[in-house]
Amino acid sequence: MKITTFDFGFFEHVHERVLIIVINEGVVIDGALSRKLISLIDEVLEEPSVLIIDRRNDYSYSGTGMMTLKDSKLSNVAATAIVAYPVLSEHFADTQVNVMNTVGRSHLNVFSSLDQAMGWANQLLETAADAVS
Repeated sequence: MKITTFDFGFFEHVHERVLIIVINEGVVIDGALSRKLISLIDEVLEEPSVLIIDRRNDYSYSGTGMMTLKDSKLSNVAATAIVAYPVLSEHFADTQVNVMNTVGRSHLNVFSSLDQAMGWANQLLETAADAVS
């Protein structure tokens, strides 16, 4: 596992095909930071991967910021998991997912724990590997 730190948070590289994003306490993702994240994600992912957005500091993710983070702009993101811890946060994330699905985003799920998101990511990667074999 490798961790890359930035002024806004860190990327945790679980392995070459799973990337977890954590935003620091007190940081709010707006449109500009979303564009920076997109650029950084594109730099570190070299093959189709699963992106896990860990919303441990839930207020960090504004509606504008989340809408800017679209799979269509991330060439090597095959699927996205959002980990939303409090129940109200999970409901809000579900609403955002519904909006994103309407604009053509695919393979996007919300989970209440990082373990659930990792299980889903690993299952997707195993299924993709089986399809190639």
